Amino acid sequence: LKREINSFEVGKDYAISEVKSKPSFDGKTIGELNFRHQYNLNIIGILQLVKEKDLLGHEVVKRKVQNMPKADTKLRADDTLIVFGSNESVAQFYELRSISPKARAL
Repeated sequence: LKREINSFEVGKDYAISEVKSKPSFDGKTIGELNFRHQYNLNIIGILQLVKEKDLLGHEVVKRKVQNMPKADTKLRADDTLIVFGSNESVAQFYELRSISPKARAL
C-alpha cells in the first residue's frame, strides 16, 4: 500500500479514513490500546498484507480485509486501519502519524 491515505468525508463533520498503524501498536489488541477512548475513533476495518502460497507453491503477497474487528484483535505495525470519527479526531491522528489526509466528499 502507498503512504498516500484516502479519506472520505461523511457529511460536514465526520470522515471514514485509512490510517497507517503506529509501530507501538504492533502485537497489541484494540482493547489494550483503548483505541476508541484514546483517539476518539472507531476502527471499522483493517487492511493487512499477508504472505500465502499459490497453487504452484510460490509465495505471493495478498491484501486481506478484516471487517469490524473486535477488541481482542491484534494489530501489526504495517496494518492500515479504516477508521470512522470526527474530522477533528482524524486530523489529530494524522498529525500523530505526520501524514496529511487527502479528503474527498462522498
